[in-house]
Amino acid sequence: MEKTEITMTGLLEILCFKTGCMYLSDLRQSERLPVIKRAVQSICPGKFSLWEWNDAVTYITGSPHSFANAGEAAGYLMAL
Repeated sequence: MEKTEITMTGLLEILCFKTGCMYLSDLRQSERLPVIKRAVQSICPGKFSLWEWNDAVTYITGSPHSFANAGEAAGYLMAL
């Protein structure tokens, strides 16, 4: 049996995996917010760039956001 490895590098992809979403667009569903919060708690903010955090928050909320640092963006997602 051949072993395959799935490489997930982006924050949105990681959140999609950790929340059990089949599609990235599922992250935009408001009923997913509790599992998104738990997933964000398990991710070290420094592991991803500020750009990725800003992009993830903007994608999930559907409105543009810009934060000063990754921790601030992660905190915003946890407070939704």
